[in-house]
Amino acid sequence: MQIPDGFQHSYEVFETYPRNICNHSAYPGILQAYANRLDGAASRLLTESEAEVSVPFRDFVSASPDPDTHNIYGDDALKKWLGDQSSIDPNTSQRNGMIATKTDPKCRFIFLTGGNSRKPLKISRRMLTRILTYHQVMPSYLDFMFVFGLSNSARELRFSGFRQQTSLPDRAGNPAIPGMGRSGSSFQMCYNLKGVARIVPENPAQWSIQQAAIHHQFAIEEGTALWIVTKGDLEIKDRVKALTGKDGRPEDRAFEREWRWYIQHLEDAIEAETDTAIHGHRGRGEAARVYVPSDLQTLQDYQDKVNQTIMVLEANNDVLASLRSFYHALPDSSAFTLKDACSSDITSFTQQVDEMIHDSSMQVSRAKLLIRITSDRKDLEHSYLTDVIRFPENRETFSPTALFRWLQVTFPLTILTLIVAFIVFRLADKRRKHALSAFQDAEMAAVQAPADQHIFLKGS
Repeated sequence: MQIPDGFQHSYEVFETYPRNICNHSAYPGILQAYANRLDGAASRLLTESEAEVSVPFRDFVSASPDPDTHNIYGDDALKKWLGDQSSIDPNTSQRNGMIATKTDPKCRFIFLTGGNSRKPLKISRRMLTRILTYHQVMPSYLDFMFVFGLSNSARELRFSGFRQQTSLPDRAGNPAIPGMGRSGSSFQMCYNLKGVARIVPENPAQWSIQQAAIHHQFAIEEGTALWIVTKGDLEIKDRVKALTGKDGRPEDRAFEREWRWYIQHLEDAIEAETDTAIHGHRGRGEAARVYVPSDLQTLQDYQDKVNQTIMVLEANNDVLASLRSFYHALPDSSAFTLKDACSSDITSFTQQVDEMIHDSSMQVSRAKLLIRITSDRKDLEHSYLTDVIRFPENRETFSPTALFRWLQVTFPLTILTLIVAFIVFRLADKRRKHALSAFQDAEMAAVQAPADQHIFLKGS
């Protein structure tokens, strides 16, 4: 297999990714910045133990409708799977053998996971840079990977984006490699989307917002495609397996949307927390519930989750809108030679994306209404904080629970007030006594002065 010098050199120094990529459209300073960030993030983002490595591959070749699946557990196994038969001579430091001996599969899925989004991914840096170099993945994908392995993943939920890159042969250093099934012309994109799932399926009250970083590239002339999916768990892998398996159905492409049920969970939780404030008993002889600061804190926590949901859904909509725009403009690209054959498929896909955006926008409107309801009910609860004993219709009503809640709030404040008052009183009393003593000394001095003067005159 004839390998162009550009790709040969790029792959030989794969550990310097992304400074080694063949596409020279990015400025060297930007590539160096990515490399520096990867250096800084590697310890938390990637595993340092090959014993923890596990990278599932799912390849479809043209000769068979069934995928060729394999879990890669080390760099040597990865080299073999990719078709790299080269080795380094320890005496001469020269590379011997072919770095590429396989044609790219028609479609390849690579799944990077860590068990959850806060754990390092189960792939070493050497393996990651080998994969990204072998497939010449656009450096921007690192931006979407860096959010994983963080202790504060909630903060990183605010990051969303969509990047794209069009590569043409003989431009910006993109080599054609016929033996690998690469013409040098390809389209690449990367983006992230966020979903929500129950932490424990049996517990409807525990939810987690999760994100997936997706890289997709496809070559027009060869009809090959690559997907790299980075996610805390293997949920998308399971979905892809169900979709692309022999029992997969076209209707399975509409993956279940959990956002509706998560918002309903928040609605139910807020309703339960504020139900007494709205529908509590106000009849004769009945005491009102007393709310304490912890009740407002609970309600504020729910309100923060609703605000977070709105932010995430609106970010998803922006990403989906960018994805739709990319495919909508694809037939107008001179590099896209299948515009006539794929026109109806592109139209169908963009319509599906429009439906997803519409459904998501409806959930955003629902969440914004919940924010207004929560704010109003929080104000109502606040008004009940000191409303402990009521006297409806001139009849006194006593509630032991209300009295206990009242004591919880007022007793510490009463003690503090008495202590401060005592300190102020002592200081004031001390100042008063000091002033009185000074006045008495001055008065005695005034009385003593005439007497001294009289003695002085008599003596004269």
